[in-house]
Amino acid sequence: IKNYIKHIDDDCYYVMAVIQETYNPNPYWFDNRQANNWAKNRVVELVASYESEKCDYMIFDTKRY
Repeated sequence: IKNYIKHIDDDCYYVMAVIQETYNPNPYWFDNRQANNWAKNRVVELVASYESEKCDYMIFDTKRY
């Protein structure tokens, strides 16, 4: 995504979807440095992961940077 933003600056949002079939306490892929720099106002992250280590059910969330 960073490469697309760098080479194709068409003033749009990019969407990254991540499905994790295990529990992850932090299912988001972007760290603060990325979120506050090149991804800011450019990326929406769609996340699916299990709610707990017991894998009771999946949670779905979005995060706009």
